[in-house]
Amino acid sequence: MELAPGGALKKVAPTYPAEAKAAGVSSKVEVQVTISEEGRVIEAIGSWLGLAFSALFFLGLAWRTEHEERVLRAELKGYEDYAARVRYRLIPFVW
Repeated sequence: MELAPGGALKKVAPTYPAEAKAAGVSSKVEVQVTISEEGRVIEAIGSWLGLAFSALFFLGLAWRTEHEERVLRAELKGYEDYAARVRYRLIPFVW
């Protein structure tokens, strides 16, 4: 298979928030894309830093959910009965 030089069909300039621009905040994002011979995107890999932040976000969400459950069980009348009836309250058949 011969590789052809690639290029963007359309480039969009980002719109930065005024506060970030004034503070000189910037970032760089690299995306690796694999395209089939028919021109379809097969795989796109973005920032590993973004993946790490996503993992931290979901860990934080899980912690918050567990904390909220404890508070609801302790302080909300009838929640204990509800929790006994409804096994999965966040993700069906998982959590």
